[in-house]
Amino acid sequence: MSDALTNLPPMKVRKQLHQSGLEMLSKCGIQFEFRYLKGMKRQPKSFLICGTATDAAVGTDLDCKIRTGELEQESVILDVARDTVKYHPERDNIEPEDDEVGKSNEQILGDVTDKAVRLVTAHHAEIAPLVLPTATHRKFSINMDAWLRKRAKEIHAQAEKMEVKGFQKIAHQQAAYLNAAARDGFDFVGEQDTVERSDTALVIRDVKTSKKSPSEDTAEKSNQLTAYAIASQVLDGKLPDAMKLDYLIDLKKSTKTMTLTTKRDDQQVMSYLNRIVNGIAAIRSGIFVPASDLSWWCSEKMCGYWNICPHVKHSVSSIPKLIQIKEADLNKEDK
Repeated sequence: MSDALTNLPPMKVRKQLHQSGLEMLSKCGIQFEFRYLKGMKRQPKSFLICGTATDAAVGTDLDCKIRTGELEQESVILDVARDTVKYHPERDNIEPEDDEVGKSNEQILGDVTDKAVRLVTAHHAEIAPLVLPTATHRKFSINMDAWLRKRAKEIHAQAEKMEVKGFQKIAHQQAAYLNAAARDGFDFVGEQDTVERSDTALVIRDVKTSKKSPSEDTAEKSNQLTAYAIASQVLDGKLPDAMKLDYLIDLKKSTKTMTLTTKRDDQQVMSYLNRIVNGIAAIRSGIFVPASDLSWWCSEKMCGYWNICPHVKHSVSSIPKLIQIKEADLNKEDK
């Protein structure tokens, strides 16, 4: 190897903020810190494995349509769903939900497989025939450096007009965090489920699984779809003409599908870009704000970090148990 090559400086690794990570950061900074900065993964719930299996099968179905113009054979995509559950890397580490308590891991996996098969069958029969895909699982990575510097410049300018020196100092510090993040190199990343692009329209679709029907304004409120719109602005050179959430709903006695349609404008995109920038500033500062302890997701049932979170408002009767759990975690780390 030549000296010229051996003396090259190491390649700079850019930092990333995933769309799902931004959602977690917005809900609870402490949960984000545990998951993404400390790398503390928790046991997966069965619905996550079901979603992965459904997504893999739907992708296989639509990929076949892109290649051949026809959907894949139903038997093939059902095998994909079954195999995704069977070989899921965390299949033996499922955390039971309330209605799964008392069931063995194998029983839970059996239920997950059956559910995935039902949902995939419904999508294949009712939604997939209507979709005209040009790409599936399209990854995006948006370089945020210019946005970070632009926002930092604006904040510095605003700070100079502030009369209270304390607030002025805080604003300048926030701008400094953004400039530091831009020097590090920061990308906003994610993956669009399905792209439909023709000469007349650009449509982005996402498949969701659920136990109940979503409200009519779910797509309108979806930050995930706003992130997809920003990605299309970069990848396709325009905002989508429409975005759709294809819901696969597993009811107790039947399975149904439901498609919700929406779109985004420049103002909504700009608002979300500001959220991305603020999220990156929080990460760069290392200051993470916990969710309100009145939030429904701040509970033992909804948060896998609840028992080790120092910000949880526990009842008096749960404190001894909490101390024992924390001591057990510390002992594991010592080993």
